Amino acid sequence: MKKRKDGKKKKALKLLLDENFPDKKLLSRLNSRDSISIEQVRTKKGATPLSDRRVLERAIREERVVVTLDKKFAKPKNLSNKVGVIFLHNAKSLLPKELEDRLLLFFNKRPAYKLYGVYIRLYEKRVEILKP
Repeated sequence: MKKRKDGKKKKALKLLLDENFPDKKLLSRLNSRDSISIEQVRTKKGATPLSDRRVLERAIREERVVVTLDKKFAKPKNLSNKVGVIFLHNAKSLLPKELEDRLLLFFNKRPAYKLYGVYIRLYEKRVEILKP
């Protein structure tokens, strides 16, 4: 594993796509990167969707960054350094390729370790990073 400028090992980016996100199979460029591991929250058809709390619990357990299109996704009060949340603002109408473009552009500018312990609102032309 490569090292950062400060000598520490680079952290692989581990994403957890929320239920409202398109199927991860449609995100071929994200899936093809060795530095990104993607899992997805899925429930059976007709089943009650997982609560935000349950999604966050899984993300903490697996040390993943939640990616969601849900603007009502709970903004955690005490966010562990083992988890992060990225909300893509006004993105529900975007095609999977457009979502992927927006995420890749953002990930190319920001090292993975800076995505943990923060709540990120990813707008079309700007980024807002909130530390709980």
